[in-house]
Amino acid sequence: MHRASAAENPAAPLAHHILDSTHIANSVLAVRIDRGRFSVEGSSFRGREPDDRHYDVEFGRPDSWAARVWFRPTSTWTLQASHGFLDEPEQLEPGDQRRTSGSASWLKRRGSGFTAVTMAIGRNRRVFSTLNALLFEATHRRRSMTAYARAERLQVETGVLLFPFVVHKPHPGELADPVTAVTVGGTRDIFAWHGLALSAGGDVTTYALPPLLQVTHGTRPWSFHVFLRVARSNLDRRMFDMTMAGQATHGHAQR
Repeated sequence: MHRASAAENPAAPLAHHILDSTHIANSVLAVRIDRGRFSVEGSSFRGREPDDRHYDVEFGRPDSWAARVWFRPTSTWTLQASHGFLDEPEQLEPGDQRRTSGSASWLKRRGSGFTAVTMAIGRNRRVFSTLNALLFEATHRRRSMTAYARAERLQVETGVLLFPFVVHKPHPGELADPVTAVTVGGTRDIFAWHGLALSAGGDVTTYALPPLLQVTHGTRPWSFHVFLRVARSNLDRRMFDMTMAGQATHGHAQR
């Protein structure tokens, strides 16, 4: 989640349900092995997403697993491939899920700025359907100005979007249609104070939808953000390019 290429974009990709192993995991057992340019991570955890009572901590026996291989051929490139098995992750959607992802990231620092690019693919295989996603995003920061962009194409659960107030029950022949989203935006730092920076930003997103969703969402929908953000002014102290086990064992990005 803490990609440098998405550092300035306040919105998660539409494809994050396909690219993420899981949103919140409990009862996690993780291990990591580093060998030169390669790293291997593995974990076992409770795959069920938490309920809507967020004031407690849910425990349970680990019943799911995930594995990831990292390869860093140079100081600027990072490649990864991962696969995870989730045991009944959704309370309202019975069935196990298998999630597979691959990505290539490039990050170049230049003084107080940087340029970061990520390409990622993902697949979420469920009982009655398989969802695929392709993501490209980039961020360029120079002094107090930042520009960012994101393009993604993914398959969505058409029936869920057409009937949002009906509890979805998986069934054979589920509809999965492609959606394309393109975002362009930027931020500007206003002032810094005690290691924190206040920034103002905004972006615009346009969408291309399948015919069925054009009935409910329009033929050419678009959206926008206008926001203020507080973040660490020192880029080296931000959570750039965190890994599954690296956050617990290293505490900050390795490069």
